[in-house]
Amino acid sequence: MLSERAEGLLTELSTARGEALCPRCVCARLACDHWDAMKAIRELIGAGRLLCVFESCPACGERILLARVRHARQSGVPAAPLQHAGAPGMPQTLVRVAALILERPLCIPCISEESGLTSEQAGATLGVIEKTLTLRYDLSGRCQGCDVSGLVVYLSGSEARRREHE
Repeated sequence: MLSERAEGLLTELSTARGEALCPRCVCARLACDHWDAMKAIRELIGAGRLLCVFESCPACGERILLARVRHARQSGVPAAPLQHAGAPGMPQTLVRVAALILERPLCIPCISEESGLTSEQAGATLGVIEKTLTLRYDLSGRCQGCDVSGLVVYLSGSEARRREHE
C-alpha cells in the first residue's frame, strides 16, 4: 500500500511530459518540501514503480537524476521491486555497461538485466560513464534488447549502429 504522497507523485509523473521529473520539480508539483518528495520517490522505487535516470528534466531542463515511471515489460512480467545498493566493482561494471550500450541502444531495465545490476546501480553506472564519454538519451528510441519504444541509452559512437537497427 502506497502513501498518499507517493500515490500523488505517481499520478503527477504519469501526466507529466516524458513521465519524469527532478526532485525540485516534484516539490513544486506536490507543494511539499524536499524531504517529503525524496521519501515519496524512495517509496515508489522500493515498490518497483519508479526508477532514476540521469537526463534533462522535461519541466525545468536541469540535467540531474530524475524520477521516472517504471513500466512493466511487454512480456507481461511485472516490474520487480528494486534493491538499494551502490554499483559494486565499478571498473568492471563500467566496462560491462559501456560495452552493452556501444553495441546497441538499450532501455534501463535491459541494461540492468544484461549487466546483472539493479536499475539504481545501472543508473549510477551511466552517471559515472557520462563523466568521460558522451552518452545519448533518446526518449522515443527502440530498445534493441526488448523491442519496446521509449527511453534508450547508447554511446555516441554507436549512433550509426543504432540507425542500422531501426
